[in-house]
Amino acid sequence: MYLFVIFFLLTLYVLAIRNRISKYTRLADCMIGSLLFLFFVIRFNIGRDLISYCVSFYVFKQEPYRVLEVAAHRNTLYFLLIGLCVKLFNDYRWVMLVFNVISLSLCAVTIYRNSKNMVFSWLILIGSGVLEVYYASGIRQMTAMSIFFFGFYTFLPKKKYVLYELFVLIAFLFHETVIVAAFIPLLIKAIPLLRKKPIKLTLYSAAVSILFSLLIGFALPKFLSIENIPWEYINVIGYFSKYAPSILGIGMEAVILAGTFYIYIQADKKEDSFLDLQYLTILFSVLIYFLFMGFPNISRVSDSIQIITIIYLPNLILLVPALKKRILCTISVLCFNAFLLYADMSANLPAAGRDLNRDISIQNDPYITVFNTKWIDASFEHYEWYPYHRHLTD
Repeated sequence: MYLFVIFFLLTLYVLAIRNRISKYTRLADCMIGSLLFLFFVIRFNIGRDLISYCVSFYVFKQEPYRVLEVAAHRNTLYFLLIGLCVKLFNDYRWVMLVFNVISLSLCAVTIYRNSKNMVFSWLILIGSGVLEVYYASGIRQMTAMSIFFFGFYTFLPKKKYVLYELFVLIAFLFHETVIVAAFIPLLIKAIPLLRKKPIKLTLYSAAVSILFSLLIGFALPKFLSIENIPWEYINVIGYFSKYAPSILGIGMEAVILAGTFYIYIQADKKEDSFLDLQYLTILFSVLIYFLFMGFPNISRVSDSIQIITIIYLPNLILLVPALKKRILCTISVLCFNAFLLYADMSANLPAAGRDLNRDISIQNDPYITVFNTKWIDASFEHYEWYPYHRHLTD
């Protein structure tokens, strides 16, 4: 529940307070952003994948030789970093803190440098799924997303494409979903067409993606049913192993595209190429989802590059000249994010609670820091692989 209280208070600040203290806006935004950073960076994140991350750490603790073996096949930098943590720490709490600092620092620095409404950006980070789906659970992908996020806003505006691609490669070595980000610079070629015919480009590309998705949905499962596929490719194939179109997922991606497009055409952009590239990146992410809409895991690929909405939407909304439309766009984005936050927490918290033998829901979602040894040990004491029960007596 505390997340909804934070979300409500930040919404109140963005809508009703921020414009009344224009002289101190930047200072207030920085102070609030710093408090949010400290609040979340020391949080012991509770998510669906928590157990698997703990297991991998303690397995490597017992059998360090497995680190290189696993790292050679997938998420190389992640597992190498885990291997380093194995040598430095005896407790997974500190590993979580390390990854919290890496991912949240990259996001916070990027927001500080690039967002013209930092608190609005933090609101999108909290509500869009980034915080509760990836930061709290999908740690490898969150690290990859934050590296891409930093590289995108640091190098692409300056047209430093080699450095950008280097950061994408580093991100890819943490999680494979960001590989599509390597193609984003190619979207620059579409900027003239976007400026000339934005509606046709958006609608036609979406329609073509949906039509091709029907063919892909029919053919790909048959192709992937071929036996004797090398095991190294199983993780990639896993993204296409389940054909189950999600009406809710399709609807949410359509809303993201329609909402972003509406704000884009309302904004006074003055032929800003980087603003255009950001819109094309959002369009690209939605087209990927539409193209593989029958495979739910592909949403993770789209999410990886949609992290740029954290900065793009607040900055774009500020360029809408009509005050009423600007307020309407702000409220619409915040309402959509509030819905996403509720949906994510409703699904993720009970699932994580079952793994920990605890009753966790939106109403009693606990704020636990990495320093809360007693709560953490009590949550894992029924697992044979968890060796630390400091608060228990024989």
